[in-house]
Amino acid sequence: MVCGRKSTKSSTWKELNAVKHILLSMVDILKDKRIKWFSDNQNVVSIVAKGSMKPELQDIALCIFENCLTHNISIDAEWVPRTFNEKADFISRIIDYDDWGVGEQLFTYLDSLWGPHEIDWFANDDNHKLTVFYSRYWTVNSIGIDTFTVNWNGVNGWFVPPVCLVSKVLRYMRQCMAHGTIVLPLWKSASYWPILCPTGEGFIKEVKGCIDLPTNKEYYTPVLSIKLIRWAHKITSEISPTDSDLVKNILEGAKRRLSVPVKKKEPTTPDMLSNMFDKFYCEDNLYNQRSICACLLSYSGFLRVSELLNLKTCDVLFFQSHMSVFIQKSKTDIYRDGDRIIIARTGNKLCPVKNLEKYLEWSNN
Repeated sequence: MVCGRKSTKSSTWKELNAVKHILLSMVDILKDKRIKWFSDNQNVVSIVAKGSMKPELQDIALCIFENCLTHNISIDAEWVPRTFNEKADFISRIIDYDDWGVGEQLFTYLDSLWGPHEIDWFANDDNHKLTVFYSRYWTVNSIGIDTFTVNWNGVNGWFVPPVCLVSKVLRYMRQCMAHGTIVLPLWKSASYWPILCPTGEGFIKEVKGCIDLPTNKEYYTPVLSIKLIRWAHKITSEISPTDSDLVKNILEGAKRRLSVPVKKKEPTTPDMLSNMFDKFYCEDNLYNQRSICACLLSYSGFLRVSELLNLKTCDVLFFQSHMSVFIQKSKTDIYRDGDRIIIARTGNKLCPVKNLEKYLEWSNN
């Protein structure tokens, strides 16, 4: 994922960086080899071969060239139309919802209590808190992947695992007799909670200490800093300087000066969908038809992005007047039972049922 100021960069900068990062992440595998690199960005192909007049792009191109020279790697970049690059394009748009972490201030505080920590067992190049870390996929700076293949014993570990892996992490910690600090949601109905609190009244003996962290999504704002300072003084029964009128006035001034105007999202209209359909619809074009179906299904079924991305062919049933779509999990489905929604046939070009049938027919599903 691209975050922060990187998100404002050009597509050429992002894709050229992808070439560099993959090269550096897999340099041991690609060493002494000739590789073919396909890209649907003509600028990337040209810059990899000849460089660029723009300094920031030229710096990346030089880094690629120097590493290829050092490790005897030959890159043959070739442009391909986007329609021939659909698989890679689809993968690049996948969002890793399990990718999360804590702020630097929280880590510094917890490290002062239970550190120093030696290895960040679940991290990536963007959110690692220690120089030595393991990642889910190969990245430029990680020392390895699949942390479960390593013995965790003998080091003070920092654990911020994906929520879906917490149970596995706790069992593996017990198996390795590992010690460290683990950050996880206070979620008493989760599958991992009985491992920590089997009786419902207290933690297992392996838990030597715990702290309820403040819940706040504003990781890098003045507001969070104030709350952290207040919270740290509160748990030590000390008077917080944040209660001072001077500090309160400084905070209000900082919030006004650093605030970002709220950008209201404009609603999608049938006219917008019609224009989109007229522009992109093309017989047997799976790439465009996929985008059309995604827009029409989301609009007609009031689907969230996460619900749309989790749809499978087996979740959809077609009928003469409508289709039934099974939503396996939803933000509002607290019991995770799943539910079906009904989407009617409209009979016009924007019919979500008809368009999805075409997409499945063209893809031989």
